[in-house]
Amino acid sequence: MKKSLGIIFIILGIIIVSYPHVKTNRNEKIQRKIVESVQGVYEEKKDIKQEVDLPKLENNNVTDILKIEKIDITLPILEDATKQNLNIAPCRILETEKPGEIGNCAIAGHRSYTYGKQFNRLDEIELGDKIQVLSKGKNYIYTVNSKFIVKPEDVWVLEGNGKDKMITLITCTPIRVGTHRLIIQGIIEEEVN
Repeated sequence: MKKSLGIIFIILGIIIVSYPHVKTNRNEKIQRKIVESVQGVYEEKKDIKQEVDLPKLENNNVTDILKIEKIDITLPILEDATKQNLNIAPCRILETEKPGEIGNCAIAGHRSYTYGKQFNRLDEIELGDKIQVLSKGKNYIYTVNSKFIVKPEDVWVLEGNGKDKMITLITCTPIRVGTHRLIIQGIIEEEVN
C-alpha cells in the first residue's frame, strides 16, 4: 500500500511539473500556426477570416503580426484582450487605435511561463530598439522612446497624444508576480508596403 501511494505521488509530481511546459509548447504551436497562416494570407491577398483555421478565439479576428528581433519574438496579435485570447497570444486593446493610425495602438500580453513566452523578455527592450507590426500588408516600424512601470489602474498609458502614431506594449511585472505593469512605448518611424 505504501509503495502504491509513493508511485501515485511520483506520477502526480511529474504531471504537476510537466503541465506548464506542455501548455507553453501547445500555445507556441498555436502562435506559430496563426503567424504562418496570416503571412500566407498576406502573400496570397486572401481574406484572413475565411482562410485561417484558428483555435477557438473570441471575436475570431487576427490581422497583425508583432516582431521584435532583439528579443526573438514573432507573435500574432489577436483582437480584443479577453482572458481567453490573452492565454493564446498578445492582444490589441479594442479601445485603442489600430497599427499605423494616429493615436496609440496598445497591445497587452502575458509575461508568464504558464502561457508561453509571449512578453517574458520585454524588460530587455531599451530606448531606440525597433518594434515591427505587419498589418494588412504593411510593415509598421516603431522606435522605442519610453520604458516605465505603472500600477494596473494607470490606464492613461492607453491614450495617444493626438499627433503621433504610437504603440504601447503592456505586460505584468515583476515576472510571475504581476503587481505592476511594464510599459514599452514607441513612435512610428517607417511604413513599408
